[in-house]
Amino acid sequence: MGKLISMAVALAFLSAASGNLPWIVRKVRIAQLKLIKGSQASNWGKPWTPPSR
Repeated sequence: MGKLISMAVALAFLSAASGNLPWIVRKVRIAQLKLIKGSQASNWGKPWTPPSR
């Protein structure tokens, strides 16, 4: 987790220095929305239920 945080901080500093911070923030938000959309219950399929007798 520490490496992920340090990579995120480095990316934030580099993107701010190069002027690409708004573009990076937009891409991150799009990725977050895709993760939320992909984890919705409608994509899980039907649960297994035991057969009734």
